[in-house]
Amino acid sequence: MEDRFCFRVHKAGGKCILAFCDSALSGKTLKLGSLDFPVSDTFYGKECCGAAEILVMLREADIVNAVGERSVELLVGNGFASRECVLMIGDVPHVQAIRT
Repeated sequence: MEDRFCFRVHKAGGKCILAFCDSALSGKTLKLGSLDFPVSDTFYGKECCGAAEILVMLREADIVNAVGERSVELLVGNGFASRECVLMIGDVPHVQAIRT
């Protein structure tokens, strides 16, 4: 079965921001000590798609936010972010990338 990702495209200040996460994380709150990190539907979206669709959107995005093992691996594995930039929120990876 193909990996599924929840996503949302935001437009702000003339920039395209793509936020996506592993579908299993959508709507959950990650915890790291006293930090709560909501993987909210408002930011990461409710609409779901496969990796091929995310890759198309990545090529158009100026800024990307990704949460989850599959999401971060898709981003890093396709050269959109560096593994050194991945942060762990508990045991869940998160990365942000900005096109320069």
